[in-house]
Amino acid sequence: DTQKFSFLTVEQVCSILNYTKSYVYQLTHRREIPFYKPRGGKLLFDPDELKAELLPAKFRLLANYRTAPMRS
Repeated sequence: DTQKFSFLTVEQVCSILNYTKSYVYQLTHRREIPFYKPRGGKLLFDPDELKAELLPAKFRLLANYRTAPMRS
């Protein structure tokens, strides 16, 4: 049984997350988001791994926002 794999390109990740290319490259350089680079070629991203990595970060931001004291 052959599975079909679907990966995202840098351009697609930028479009989905509204990030610049340079920021996505920074994140990969710092190993802050999961990526693949088969045979030294183009960067590829697994959508499920990106969700698993980025959603907790967004929830942390939301939690910090909700618990931050109100300014007068």
